Amino acid sequence: MKHKKLIYLVIMLIILCIWTHTTSAMTTIGIEPISIEVSQGENFTVNITVDPDGTEVLSAQYRLSFDNNLLNVIDQSKGTFLSQDGTSTINIPNKINNTIGEVEYGETRTGVSYGVTNSGILAVITFSTTDTGACTLILDNVILGDTKAEEIPGVEVNEGTCNIVIIEKKSTSSPTETKKTTSKTTITSTATPDTTTIAKPNDINQTSGWKDPQTTETALLISTPDHPISIY
Repeated sequence: MKHKKLIYLVIMLIILCIWTHTTSAMTTIGIEPISIEVSQGENFTVNITVDPDGTEVLSAQYRLSFDNNLLNVIDQSKGTFLSQDGTSTINIPNKINNTIGEVEYGETRTGVSYGVTNSGILAVITFSTTDTGACTLILDNVILGDTKAEEIPGVEVNEGTCNIVIIEKKSTSSPTETKKTTSKTTITSTATPDTTTIAKPNDINQTSGWKDPQTTETALLISTPDHPISIY
């Protein structure tokens, strides 16, 4: 009887361990980074990542919604998650609709019947910011397909947030130094010195007794004992 109870207890512990492992193991898909802050007018990217946690994933799809008053999608491009082993993939679909603030994405492996089990980036989305504010990036309509082309149950979906702010740029230029310059001005006179003409009573004007000294060349001889005064 004691042996039966011991066996029963061991079986229950094994079942509990298996159940705990099963519930803790979960395939996840989400936005990375989960939270991001950017400045208005700046472009930024987010990744849509998948962690299979041991489950083979053959295909994936999602829809992402955003506030188109704050954000617009510039591009949505394929990641390497489903092609990480070199297998070819195709997109069905890859749509961008900024009018309603929504993108859709789907991708599947081709030519193989097995999936991938390592985590990776499913897609890369590039946003442009149009205004300031907080915006939630909402993932829904998420379907991860297994090797039987059936939906993998219990997939955990992680959303993201974006905070758009105005970042003031700090000036790194140093204040301009104002130098006072004292200029010395040297004034050089180019004027011709005044020339004073001394009129000499040389010629006798017929009416006044003198000729105009400015128009008539005159000479004045001073008498000496040897030379009497003479006027020319």
